[in-house]
Amino acid sequence: MRRLHVFVEGQTERVALPTILAAFGLGGRTQPPLMLRGSKFFTQIGRRAAAILSVERDDHVFACPDLAPREHVPWPYEDYDGLQEALRQQVRREFRSRYGRKAPVRAMERFHPCPFRHDFEVILLAMPAALASCLRTNQTVEQHYNSRNPEDQDFDRYPKRVVRLLFEKFAKRRYDEVTDYPRVLDRATQDEVRGTADVCPRFAQFIEALRQAASRS
Repeated sequence: MRRLHVFVEGQTERVALPTILAAFGLGGRTQPPLMLRGSKFFTQIGRRAAAILSVERDDHVFACPDLAPREHVPWPYEDYDGLQEALRQQVRREFRSRYGRKAPVRAMERFHPCPFRHDFEVILLAMPAALASCLRTNQTVEQHYNSRNPEDQDFDRYPKRVVRLLFEKFAKRRYDEVTDYPRVLDRATQDEVRGTADVCPRFAQFIEALRQAASRS
């Protein structure tokens, strides 16, 4: 059976993604997320992806780092398309290193670079009712950020920072990503979780890519 392997960069993605994908009907095909922190994502993704693609001839690999500029990225990129191509180059380079030839076209078709614009707390901002319930407030939390497109936050006021500020303001405590992220998800309905794709365009592209890979013959 075809499996979908998703490499992520953060702890929140690793903890929350299985629950979120289950709401989209993708839980059965998707393997538990594989986390490569910080610079390891960019130095190891080529090797890890090529190892799966060369052995598991029907599986697909998704690479989902943050788009936000980082000092530890070993190669330059200017935008979303540039980061996608840089990730593909890492996989092609690893195939050349392993086999002394170009990466097979069909193998590269099963590699999907899907960077997220921000850290995965963007999904919490896309579920304001569940977030407010976890914060135990009746106030409208959306007034504190761009709720029409939660992905469109400034890089100096990124989603995780917004969530931290909301917890300090309303819950009067620090945000703990490992425990608080699942608590928000527990308060969300299936429709709320699926609705995140309506307001987060990059995340919607990721979900659609997963669906197409799962249904591909």
